[in-house]
Amino acid sequence: MVDVLSGGRLEFGMGLGNTANDFKVFRVPREEARERFEEAGEIVARAWANERFSYTGKFWDFEGVCIYPRPVQQPTPTMWVAGHSPESLGWAGRHGFNIMITAHPYPPEHYPKAISAWRDGLVQAGLSPADRSCKVHLRVWVEENREHAREVAEAAILRYDHIAGLSRGVDRVDPDYDFQGMLDSGRNVYGNPDQCITAIENAMRNYEFDIFSTTFNFGGIPHAEIMKSMRLFAKEVMPILKDVPRTMAVT
Repeated sequence: MVDVLSGGRLEFGMGLGNTANDFKVFRVPREEARERFEEAGEIVARAWANERFSYTGKFWDFEGVCIYPRPVQQPTPTMWVAGHSPESLGWAGRHGFNIMITAHPYPPEHYPKAISAWRDGLVQAGLSPADRSCKVHLRVWVEENREHAREVAEAAILRYDHIAGLSRGVDRVDPDYDFQGMLDSGRNVYGNPDQCITAIENAMRNYEFDIFSTTFNFGGIPHAEIMKSMRLFAKEVMPILKDVPRTMAVT
């Protein structure tokens, strides 16, 4: 339905899941996560690609199922897998899916094996890595005043990480958070426009990707301030990077 209403603009994302509470709420054993993820991904792709399909798996069985309305994009809408392991990204490659990595949870050296597994999977699927995209996702904050930008962003990052930790059963804030190191390696992006450009260039040096996507809405920053920061980013940061052979997606 979303693909039809948007005129074929739906981009569908999925991931294995990393929050224990999610599994607890839905009463799903966490050790089943990978099998369920892979089975569900195949079902979604088949449902979109076929007028009618049947499926027999470990968790779901369908016989002669059809979905309407049919998606505009054929055989399927653009599909993405968010992940960080060779197992998840390799599976994405073998199914011909795009991938998204997230910079702040893991350092740059965490990802090369996983991205190589994705590339190998694409080759197994008869595709070239040039046929699909690897996106990096970062938290971004920009203001004209560099010190105020730092204060807002760093407080929001700590709130964000604290809430994320609670979902994993960790009720504390890291007292030794390496703010400067995260900027230097391109794992966070914040400051005035020039500082943000430098941080994005750091991400370009350290992470392999062809699409850069951002989140401004993190850590409870007020909506009006988020909109102001996004406009400044569009005005002062994006034009500087427009000639770089990568795509930017702002969220």
